[in-house]
Amino acid sequence: MAMSADDIIEIQQLLARSNVAVDSGDGAAYAACYTENGRLDAGAGGVFVGRDAIAVAGDSFAANTPGLRHVASNHAIDVTGDTATATVYLMVVIAGATPAVVATGVYQDHLERTAGGWLFASRCPTMDAESAPLSLPG
Repeated sequence: MAMSADDIIEIQQLLARSNVAVDSGDGAAYAACYTENGRLDAGAGGVFVGRDAIAVAGDSFAANTPGLRHVASNHAIDVTGDTATATVYLMVVIAGATPAVVATGVYQDHLERTAGGWLFASRCPTMDAESAPLSLPG
C-alpha cells in the first residue's frame, strides 16, 4: 500500500492531538494516541509502556509545568504499508505574558495503522543538549 495524502494528514492530526492533550493535562486523550502497548521513552524522564502508564504521564506534564505548549514542526513522515515513521522537530514553550522557549528537540515516532486509524507504537523525544530538562513523572 502506497503512502497517501490521507495518511500524511491523519498522522499530522495525531501529532497535533497528542500535543494538545498533553499540554492540557488530559492523560486519557494523550494515551488514546498510542497503541494498547505503546511506548513513550522520555530518556531520563522515564519509559512508559501501555496506555495506563502513558495516561499517568500525560496527566502530569501540564500539572508539573503550567503554561506548557509543545510546538511540532518539520514533519518528515514515511509510510510503508501499515507502519510509518515520523521525525518531527519539537519546541517546548511556556505560554504567558512573556513566553519562553524552555527546550528544543526531535521526536522519533513509530506508528501503526489500526482499525481506529494511525497511532503511536513508540515515541522517543530527544531533547537538544542545551535545553532544560522537562519535568516528567518518576
